Amino acid sequence: MTRSINEILALKIRQLSDTQVVYTYYLGSFENYTQLLEVHPTAQDGSLAQTKDTNVLYFYNGTAWAAVTAGGVGALNDLTDVTLVGPVINQIMYFNGTSWINGALPSHDLDSHSDVNTVGATNGQFLKFNGIQWVAATATVPTQLSDLSDVNAPSPTNGNVLIFDSGAGEWIPSAPSNPTVISDLTDVSTNVPINGQVFTWNNAGGEWEPRTPVTPATAIDDLTDVTITGVATDDILKWNGSAFVNVSLTTQLLGGDYKGSYALSTDLSTAYPSPTGNQWALVNGDVWIHDGIGNWENTSILIWAVDASTETELETLVNFDVNNEYTNGVIITDDLIPGKRHKHSSVEGVWFEVLEDATWHRIDLRMPRESLGTILTPTESDASASTSIKKISMIVPFNCYVQNFIAGCMVAPTGSTTVIDVHYEVIPAGGAGISIFSTKPTIDDGEYTTETAATSAVISTTTLTKGSMIHFYVDQVGSTTAGRGYSAFLNVSRID
Repeated sequence: MTRSINEILALKIRQLSDTQVVYTYYLGSFENYTQLLEVHPTAQDGSLAQTKDTNVLYFYNGTAWAAVTAGGVGALNDLTDVTLVGPVINQIMYFNGTSWINGALPSHDLDSHSDVNTVGATNGQFLKFNGIQWVAATATVPTQLSDLSDVNAPSPTNGNVLIFDSGAGEWIPSAPSNPTVISDLTDVSTNVPINGQVFTWNNAGGEWEPRTPVTPATAIDDLTDVTITGVATDDILKWNGSAFVNVSLTTQLLGGDYKGSYALSTDLSTAYPSPTGNQWALVNGDVWIHDGIGNWENTSILIWAVDASTETELETLVNFDVNNEYTNGVIITDDLIPGKRHKHSSVEGVWFEVLEDATWHRIDLRMPRESLGTILTPTESDASASTSIKKISMIVPFNCYVQNFIAGCMVAPTGSTTVIDVHYEVIPAGGAGISIFSTKPTIDDGEYTTETAATSAVISTTTLTKGSMIHFYVDQVGSTTAGRGYSAFLNVSRID
């Protein structure tokens, strides 16, 4: 289909309004029409081209190239807002406020920029921004260290070095710190050493410091937590609460009340003339214990071989009381009945029984311990507790030996010790009685039991009789904080 020039132009305008590229069908500029035909004898319908010799715009109408003349312009100068006067090569068109004109590219200098001021510029200067605009300035060429902005070295002396002062933010001259002694080093203590000391690292102080070297132990007694006194063969070490001390292995195995082994009973009596409590010893292999009145007594009993048929009933025996306790000094063979349990009267606390073969058999060396005790309630152990005021009393239910005493509290006394006492009244009459201690038990400042007291209690009354009375006292409480919640116990061994 053949289109008119107006249709072609209308098409191009519509393409431009659709934001399409105007040069979609523009094939370029040719020297003349002949060259256009040689290059593009045919073209896409609506294609555009230009000839330089006649300055004519052509379009391809689907059949041939046709000049665009009707309704348009043939040259830029034909436009109403364009005025071209003798254009020459490399000129440009620029708008002068009224129309587009041709001319050379306008020249510009630095001063034509609003942020540049070159007034007073001299040879060799450069532009330097002063915070508002670029101005002419002379280059500062440093000739020495002090010319640098981060160096402050106006008057260095011979041998100085530069060190950085972080507070001032600059380098300054300083004499070099050449250490002459080991304490000049920053990680070494300035403490004056003494002869024989070595350097030891102190992690807390972050430095090496002189200290006397620790001499390695050459004997066990060199250790700070070991105390050796009068060491003997077969001794062992035992912790006493503050240090390891040497003690007899035999004593430890046989019990704390064991007093040793002796060849003769006289040797034992000389070493311990007044046995008390639960003390015992060996004499030539036999067990000796106290008799209840401060003497040593042998527990050895002969083994009797008798005829079991001589006696049939216990009640017919002439030397036993109603408690089956043998009352004669020597055991008669006819008094032995297999299976009957008796206690020899001359050996307090030691039980024997007759076996099926009519021989004596020792059941135990000592009677079981029992406790006479009480718990003192808080109202009975408060800060108002006074000396010689009874807290609680109780009847002794059987004859017994006093073995030891122990007491404790729930709130520890502070400022002073707590003093606890036990009074003994042989014939109860509502009196105070007398203390059973020559040294009273105490609970030390800040502690909870008499077991840890610096001074041990000493029992002076070792035997209590059935039907007598004991009274528990709290003689003293802490002066700063009163101990509270006391409990106290007497450990005893029954006699009957």
